[in-house]
Amino acid sequence: MKINYNNPLTNQQQKELELNVSETIQLFNDLPFQEDSFLKLNDTNQEWIYRFIYTNNKWMVDHPVVQGVVHKQRYATKNECVQLINGIYNQVHPDNLKDFIDVPKEFTLDEMLEFKHEDDMMLKGQDPYAKTKKTSPTVSKEKAIETKKQTTKKVKPKSLETLGNHIKPKLETPKPNLNKIAEKLIKNKPTDDNSFFQI
Repeated sequence: MKINYNNPLTNQQQKELELNVSETIQLFNDLPFQEDSFLKLNDTNQEWIYRFIYTNNKWMVDHPVVQGVVHKQRYATKNECVQLINGIYNQVHPDNLKDFIDVPKEFTLDEMLEFKHEDDMMLKGQDPYAKTKKTSPTVSKEKAIETKKQTTKKVKPKSLETLGNHIKPKLETPKPNLNKIAEKLIKNKPTDDNSFFQI
């Protein structure tokens, strides 16, 4: 088995290493969770190629079925990648590997996973294109009332305002006396109901 790898953390790259399974697993485990980390296994006997590439915060496993036309791909955890490496060294045929999706060159793995999700929904009788309502988390009625009370508490104005060492009285607008206003309106009320229409 020939191994190529890239470790962007240590800036190490190697090509065409001949390693056994335990050395390959150790090399893979030493790769950081960082963009551009990769390990490529090339089984020269079977002409199989497997690439383990860290991209978008996850490991993507890529196996070209027909180079540049269609690839089998999947996302995997680091432990799943180690199991796959063991399987590759034990000559497990690529068609027997689980959870791989055929990805034509025109598409990405993420797009194919989205297509698969839509197909699964349609098979269940669900509409994948129906707009789902975004519901806010439910809040109990008591909690909503309590929150409203807290936000609508009236703040009493202070009669004095402190400015540095000086205390200055705060000006307050006087409240109108409604009884006095009503008395004035009654006194000034015209006696003749038709007074408005007189010229």
